Amino acid sequence: MNEPSVTWNPWHGCRKLSEGCRNCYVYRIDGRHGKDSSEVKQTANFDLPIKRKRTGEYKIPPGTLVYTCFSSDFLLDEADNWRPAAWQMMRTRSDLQFLFITKRIDRLQNCLPKDWGNGYDNVAICCTVENQDRADYRLPIYKAVPVKHKMIICEPLLTRIDLSPYLGNWVEKVVVGGESGTEARICNYDWVLEIRNLCVEKNIPFWFKQTGTKFVKDGTSNATSNMHRQKKQILTLIPYRLVKIKMKIIKIGEKIRQLFPNLTLGIIECSIVNTPSSETLWEEINTLKESIKATYTIETANKRPAIAATRQAYRIFGKDPNRYRPSAEALCRRILRDLELYKVNTAVDLINLISIQTGYSIGGFDADKITGQEIALGIGRENEPFEAIGRGQLNIAGLPVYRDETGGIGTPTSDNERTKLNLSTTRLLMIINAYSGKKGLDESLDFSEMLLKKYVDAKDIIKKTEQILT
Repeated sequence: MNEPSVTWNPWHGCRKLSEGCRNCYVYRIDGRHGKDSSEVKQTANFDLPIKRKRTGEYKIPPGTLVYTCFSSDFLLDEADNWRPAAWQMMRTRSDLQFLFITKRIDRLQNCLPKDWGNGYDNVAICCTVENQDRADYRLPIYKAVPVKHKMIICEPLLTRIDLSPYLGNWVEKVVVGGESGTEARICNYDWVLEIRNLCVEKNIPFWFKQTGTKFVKDGTSNATSNMHRQKKQILTLIPYRLVKIKMKIIKIGEKIRQLFPNLTLGIIECSIVNTPSSETLWEEINTLKESIKATYTIETANKRPAIAATRQAYRIFGKDPNRYRPSAEALCRRILRDLELYKVNTAVDLINLISIQTGYSIGGFDADKITGQEIALGIGRENEPFEAIGRGQLNIAGLPVYRDETGGIGTPTSDNERTKLNLSTTRLLMIINAYSGKKGLDESLDFSEMLLKKYVDAKDIIKKTEQILT
């Protein structure tokens, strides 16, 4: 399976701490090989984030989500001597997103690096609670500690948990899952549904990760060895969102209206369930890559109508399209140069597929991170700050740019870090930039809607076009 993420285990082994640890999967797997999981050891992959290829590039490409310390606990006291170096690697690789889960949130304050401040932008720390007792102990501590990205993990969910005293806008997501393994304890449908309903009420993203081996609904136990199949059946009974989406209003600036009377925007806003990766989607992408190679060359890719129109728009703005390439062209060129496409997450990978297929440069935004209800399309100004995804500060002077109340969120070259799509995203705003006009755009919107439904379970879909009428 092609993964847009990697797992980094700088050390291995852990001591059981609470009820959720009783049937630990790491102990179970190590036991099959005669290993003692209570022995904590540094691994050979300790410095994985900063390892480089022979070409000098990092082995882990920018934009990758790094699941950290999943065979131990990052805050384990046996790792106190190693942790400073791990923090340093996270700081060095600010172009990666690190995520770790801990049952030892009460140790965090004493384990933070000196320059932590309110948290590193690229580090998510998740706190796991398996029952009410651990929720009541850990979550007040978790709420108070300085972390920029916080998620509550109720896995394994062993009892009913009332999260109402704790949930608020400080929580980015709540994840729920049952226990796996032959000795697994029961996970009850009603417990899951109560947490999910509370998340809907509080407008907090909710992810039902797995049923576990023993899942009870309506008093009936459904033991299964195929948790993913059962989860798919149960998910039809646990809707993720009930909130009606109010579509963003996009206003096109007067200068752009004058310069590009044919410009048409294809807009989709919807609720989604994003995932780290989709094997089936990447099969489609790989098939499309072969088609692109068979049809175009480096010299002809920029002659595709949608790409050529965007390049011409850049020239009119006074921007060199060979230096600031539209994203659709950049993706096609990577394919034609036999470079791997970045694997980010299913929503981003899906939008890249649409862009490669159609030639349109497409903005993909987390709608909940956009400030205000209106978005304005204008022209970038000199020295206007814009932190491009994986690229740092981008000179957007002369580029068409979408702005919310806070500032720029996207250009046809790159979107902004602030509103990027990640695994916490539950509302997607997608804007197709058709500088070539409306022809073919409706088909592209229909194609996009089909893929969104297929791969990210898109619901509450609002779809429209914005055309400049002269």
